[in-house]
Amino acid sequence: MELVSRELPHLADAFYQGLDGVVFGDISMSQLMDAFTNRVCYDQVEYWKADDRDARAYLLKLEKKRLHALPGIRHRGRFDSIARDEYLARRPVWEIVAIGVSPFTHDRVAKVAIHEFKATIWVDLSGVKKPSENQKRKYVRYGKGAAPRSIQEQIQERVSTAVRHYLNN
Repeated sequence: MELVSRELPHLADAFYQGLDGVVFGDISMSQLMDAFTNRVCYDQVEYWKADDRDARAYLLKLEKKRLHALPGIRHRGRFDSIARDEYLARRPVWEIVAIGVSPFTHDRVAKVAIHEFKATIWVDLSGVKKPSENQKRKYVRYGKGAAPRSIQEQIQERVSTAVRHYLNN
């Protein structure tokens, strides 16, 4: 425990006055030492608390300075201008976000995002079916009819037609 030198005479006087009480039997020596130790410890704890407050205030001041300082950013946002142009050039015009069932018609629909316009359209996919076994068999055996297309190809064609219609109108 460190005590400031100007407090030592005051504490010594208080201790010697307390000894008078011990001599006359008013208090025991252990009670005097407890009271004296509590007073010294209390002062020391108050000093520590004040020191901690000062340290926290200083750290808070530094944090505020750091948060409100202007950052050294060369470009804003996710991309610089050249990378953004390259990304936008490679980005598809539309993207199928989800495929589900329409609550109104109970038919299959696709949710399509058109990035350039930040628009979303719903495309009806009610006629899209996988080719039956009989259709596949006829095509393989006899070469008759159109080649069976997968569901994915049919959906892509239907969506691209709807997007073209949306962009032209």
